[in-house]
Amino acid sequence: MQATIAEFQETNAIVQLTETGHRFAFPIKLLPDDISTGDEIELRIITKKDIEADKIKNMKQLLQELIN
Repeated sequence: MQATIAEFQETNAIVQLTETGHRFAFPIKLLPDDISTGDEIELRIITKKDIEADKIKNMKQLLQELIN
């Protein structure tokens, strides 16, 4: 998802989604130090299921490397 940093508050950045215009607060501590108002960012939603799938994929790769 593409978004823009709309403004900064005390502990949050207000992020506006490019496609829908929806705004939400995003913790500043999760953003790079050099980010500014108007900067475009890409947001990705990663679920626990995605993380588990990546772990399994990585384990399969390691096993394949050990076999070879």
